[in-house]
Amino acid sequence: MRTKFYFLAALTLIVFNIWHSLNRGVWNGSIRDSLTMGPNVIELAQKTDPRIRIRKQYDGQFFYAMTFDPLLLTRETLSYVDTPVYRYRRMLYPLLGYVFALGQRAWFPYSLFFVNVTAWFLIGFFLWKVGRLEGLPAMTMAVGGMAVSGLVFATFRSLCDTLAACLVIGGCYFWRKKDFWGSALLLALAGLAREVSVVVPVSIFIYSIFKKDGSLKKQIGFISIAILPALLWMLYLRMKLPHVPDPAGQLITFPFWGLLQETWISWHREMTTTERIRSISINVETALLMGFVLVRFWKFPTFWGALCLGQVVFLSLLRGDIWIYHASSARVVALLTLFCLIWFLELDRRRRVS
Repeated sequence: MRTKFYFLAALTLIVFNIWHSLNRGVWNGSIRDSLTMGPNVIELAQKTDPRIRIRKQYDGQFFYAMTFDPLLLTRETLSYVDTPVYRYRRMLYPLLGYVFALGQRAWFPYSLFFVNVTAWFLIGFFLWKVGRLEGLPAMTMAVGGMAVSGLVFATFRSLCDTLAACLVIGGCYFWRKKDFWGSALLLALAGLAREVSVVVPVSIFIYSIFKKDGSLKKQIGFISIAILPALLWMLYLRMKLPHVPDPAGQLITFPFWGLLQETWISWHREMTTTERIRSISINVETALLMGFVLVRFWKFPTFWGALCLGQVVFLSLLRGDIWIYHASSARVVALLTLFCLIWFLELDRRRRVS
């Protein structure tokens, strides 16, 4: 059993995420249910299609509104977006929705759905490629990655997390193939899909510096390409929206305090037992993964372990209703889950061959 510990840990992670996804439900039968067309955007939506009605309310509605003006060339859709500076940092998903709809507004719900489902399958494809490259069980990684609860939810609720995760895993795959510029390009796009994705290239940069993996010139070129587009886009937003409040500064706290405090709030919040289990279980999973990474990384400081550690540092600082409800917590921990899955299987192979 000791020799199979890491494989069993990976299997447990997969089973937990499958259970969590099935418990929550992902999509109730139509693409517009997938879109979660909420009251914030119903007026805008009905201008395009009067048949649209309010359905499940969630943040996918804001990406729908952004698809009407993904590059923020006008201000006509700002009133339909709850926190424009924050939401518009994640412009790549609505931009692709606009492109694949050929600018036809009536097609936006379908193009957003198409982008996410395509990215979801590409996550499985890239994980399979990583498995083949690293000598790990490729199909286990592909299925396990696509089963990650937060990604399943994001895929079928028209959120940007799936696209960002796809680009991140693709970027990591190209890095491991020694295609550093291809990796930098995909990670740069990931930063435009979800700005906090820049944690990944920063983690790779720090790891490569310590491991002396390549020349310093190459490493600086990589990190510049990988994070500069996101930084320039945020500068563009501040120029376009100079007087709009930015909530980002309120999302950082002392290490682990946000997770502890909001788990306590979630436990005492008025909700059904099922909802409480869904929310608390994700926080427990996160705490266990964080603890494992902090204890074991120093003995096994591999590339994938370094990505796990980068996510642990990032997640430990987050607060702001992130850990109270599973719809947000499951998504924010998705990359840590993916990286831990790969790392566990990597450690299992190391133990078997040693």
